[in-house]
Amino acid sequence: MNAELQEVWLPAIKIEQPVGTFYAVSMSSDFLNKVSFSSRAEYKRKDMVDGVFSFLSGNQRELDDKRSKEIAKYIDSTEATFPNSLILGANVDKNGSFVTDKDKRWRIEEKDGSLFLVIPSDEKVATLIDGQHRLSGFKYSDRKNMQLLCSVFIDLPAPYQAYIFATININQKKVNKSLAYELYGFKLEDEEKEKWSPEKLAVYITRKLNKHSGLLRDKIKLGAAVEGGDDGIISLSTIVDGILKLITSNPKRDRDDLLNFKNKEGRAKLDKGTPSTPLRAKYIAYDDEYIESIVFDFFDCVDERLWKKQSKESYLLKTIGFNALFDLFKAYLFENDGHFDRNEFCELLSKLDDIDYGHIFFTASGIGASRMKNIFLIRCGYKKLEDLNDHKDYLEYVNILN
Repeated sequence: MNAELQEVWLPAIKIEQPVGTFYAVSMSSDFLNKVSFSSRAEYKRKDMVDGVFSFLSGNQRELDDKRSKEIAKYIDSTEATFPNSLILGANVDKNGSFVTDKDKRWRIEEKDGSLFLVIPSDEKVATLIDGQHRLSGFKYSDRKNMQLLCSVFIDLPAPYQAYIFATININQKKVNKSLAYELYGFKLEDEEKEKWSPEKLAVYITRKLNKHSGLLRDKIKLGAAVEGGDDGIISLSTIVDGILKLITSNPKRDRDDLLNFKNKEGRAKLDKGTPSTPLRAKYIAYDDEYIESIVFDFFDCVDERLWKKQSKESYLLKTIGFNALFDLFKAYLFENDGHFDRNEFCELLSKLDDIDYGHIFFTASGIGASRMKNIFLIRCGYKKLEDLNDHKDYLEYVNILN
């Protein structure tokens, strides 16, 4: 398969478990090798401190060629079988960032009453959370093509990828128990919040939002809903990604720098960020409570001024709406040097309450998200309508705004 060929549709079974939703699919080993990568745990020193390895990045053990070759011999046998699933986290690149390009993103669609995992290209946008040695065995095997059972999580944040790996391996002798806990991001004792990476902080805030009052209460779920579905649920990754963009432009690099054993200064060693990360200074200054408080205030304003007026069909309540709202939030924070005034922001949102968010102009896609973002920025004074004079949708913008 290559990016020029048609997208691949694989029959899928939806599995609901306490941690979230994933999908069981069958993939051939050669195809899986093309579209996935393994994010391995790395160590920059050989010694241990208090029995704990110095973990830097990734969520897998280092690949063992000897073990892979032993598995290859088994693959070549007449009785080869792998009934346990390989576990994948889809829509994450090798830097640990979520993939937003709809031409690369894996998705779930329903057709004729059946679910399908849709893989649009052979871009490597799926990390192999568990099963790296089984898959690597095919490298040394004469049998290159075997159907493998895969459990696929859509938009799974990096801390949860490590958590799942740790949960699977924590009681196995081959994985150090302390290492497994560190892969999740927490040692046996409670970790100080000051050591949290941007991802940990974003996940922490998002999980608290899920217990908060308002529209988000118990509506933020791990995994993704079926495209076009109407369950009123937003994925955890959508909120986590929105928060991350306020404090970091490269979450993996920040995570690696914070965990480097040479780093004795913590967040102070991180780069100062760019204008596109308006709360970076607050994060580096360990002002996590401020970040949490204004994120809560932001959603309270949105709930009060916009969400309560929407029908279930409103695109404002879908992923594109959340993305556009975070874009507006960023623009406001940038203009105000990272400061947030709840009353002022709520008043700002009143400029958006007369727009028909069920209009087909906001079709649920990347284009729709861009359109909604432009509408928000123009109405709130962060962009001029004249900037879109040459845009093919200019007259549509005029119609929506007027």
